[in-house]
Amino acid sequence: MSIDEGNFSSRAECSSVEGPLSLAWRLVRRPFARPLLTAHGRWEQRRSIILRLSDGAGRRGYGEMAPVPGFPGPDIDACELICRSLGTSVPVEALCSTTLPPCAGFAFGSALSMLGGRLPRAGRWPLARLLPAGPGALYELGRGIREGCRCFKYKLCGMPDRTEMEIVEMLLESLLAAKGRLRVDANGGLPEDRAGQCLEWLRDAGGRALDYVEQPLPPGREERMLALMLESGVCVALDESVGGMESLQRWLDWPGALVVKPALAGDPLELAALLKQRQGRTVYSSALESPVGLWGALLAVGHDDPEPLGFCHGLWQEDDAWAQFTKGTFIDSRLPGLCDLDALWEAL
Repeated sequence: MSIDEGNFSSRAECSSVEGPLSLAWRLVRRPFARPLLTAHGRWEQRRSIILRLSDGAGRRGYGEMAPVPGFPGPDIDACELICRSLGTSVPVEALCSTTLPPCAGFAFGSALSMLGGRLPRAGRWPLARLLPAGPGALYELGRGIREGCRCFKYKLCGMPDRTEMEIVEMLLESLLAAKGRLRVDANGGLPEDRAGQCLEWLRDAGGRALDYVEQPLPPGREERMLALMLESGVCVALDESVGGMESLQRWLDWPGALVVKPALAGDPLELAALLKQRQGRTVYSSALESPVGLWGALLAVGHDDPEPLGFCHGLWQEDDAWAQFTKGTFIDSRLPGLCDLDALWEAL
């Protein structure tokens, strides 16, 4: 059953799930294929909590708490405390509490959905590829274009210097020729007095190849980002500004794009229902989660034809079992490994 068949949310499902449920969880550390460089610093490994809920009938559901530095919400140590405080036998109502932080609501919502037999909407959707920082981006772009990808993302580490400007200009030039698009992510790190200059440079260099500029200024500066968008004519996407359901509701009518990380937003099916109300562009994006979190994030995709998903091709080493789900130019939401996570749990 797909998420559009009935008005379902895993919180509403709480009344039909028999408890208590058995909770097991594991703190996971996984090195990235290469360090990620963002305006928030250098990030070399992913730490998250993968959890399993089991009921008396032997059914199992999996979820993941995957907080991201620089975004609102608890850090991984606080997530660990949440799991410890719940114990190993948990009343269903405790897992559906609205007082849980969004990343925990996402994890338990995903697991409860799996317990209830839910599956992501069936689809084969295009992926946007994350490019590495520096000159290596040019090689990866060329490889991605040859493999059929046409949407890419590049992260700025603050205001670009001359070398980085030249790299970005070459990326945009190549994508213009290939009829592709580049998403430029500033992670809120542009200096406010020069942000307009940066957007105008990207507009002039990129033309149709510039998809949008993501979060040029930090959360709290949305009115200024709106003014920058109107002044420059460049689509501005909010990302860090919409970390949870409450902030997402506040900016649901944002005239640019909204980059939504389901793993940071809360219950995935409640998120899908909320985003059905949005008329503008919505881009579903990774919180750099494992395949467990990816499964839950796909539950939130409520569109038959979504924009290219930002679910991080190349995040893990090529021989890593976690890499198989996002290694191509498309993702199949019903890929067998994504619908049977027992083997992944046993391998942790």
